[in-house]
Amino acid sequence: MTPLLPSVPPREDRHLVVFLGNSITAGYGLDPRQAFPALVQESWMERGLAWRAANEGISGDRTDDVLARLHASRGPRAELTIVEIGANDAFWAVPVPQIEANLARIIRILRDGGSRVALAAMWFDDWFLPAGPEYAREFNGLYERVGGAEGVPVLPPLLRSLFPEPGAWLPDGIHPTAAGHVLIARDLLGDLNPEWRE
Repeated sequence: MTPLLPSVPPREDRHLVVFLGNSITAGYGLDPRQAFPALVQESWMERGLAWRAANEGISGDRTDDVLARLHASRGPRAELTIVEIGANDAFWAVPVPQIEANLARIIRILRDGGSRVALAAMWFDDWFLPAGPEYAREFNGLYERVGGAEGVPVLPPLLRSLFPEPGAWLPDGIHPTAAGHVLIARDLLGDLNPEWRE
C-alpha cells in the first residue's frame, strides 16, 4: 500500500505539509513547539526528511471560519493539507449537512491549488455534545461521507490514543496536554507512512 506521504517528496517544488485546523492543531494552552505539527516536523528532521510542516490551526475556528481564511492559507500550495476541523461546529450544533458542505468546499479549493488533501476525523461519544446523541451519531459519520464523495483519504481520529490517558488532557477535558500531543504526533506519523511508526 502506497503511504500517504513517501519519505522523498514526489515534487521538488512541494515539500510543505499544512495542518489546517482549530485549537487541537494550534496547541491550545501550550507553547506552539509542543503542538503536534511541531513534533511531526521534529521527527522528520531527525529522520533527515525534506518535509516541512506548517501549523495553520486557530483556536475556536469552525468550518466556515476556515473557508473565510483559505485565501491566505498555504494549503493550496502544499503537497498535502491535513484538514482537522469540525469539532467547534459540533459544539455549536451547526447542522451536519452544512458542515459537510463546508468541508467539501474546503477540499475543492485546496485541490484547485494543486494540494492533495486528507481529512482528520473527529468522533464524540453520544453523551458528549449538547445537541444530544442523535446529532453525535450523525456527526461521527460525516467524515467518511465527505471523504468518499470527494475521493480523499480519511485519517483515524487524532485523539484516539488520548481517551484512556488522564494525563493527556488539560483541566478542561477537551484539549490535549503536551503529553497528549506526543501521542497525536506518534499516531499521525504512522498514519502518514507506516515506516514512521515508532
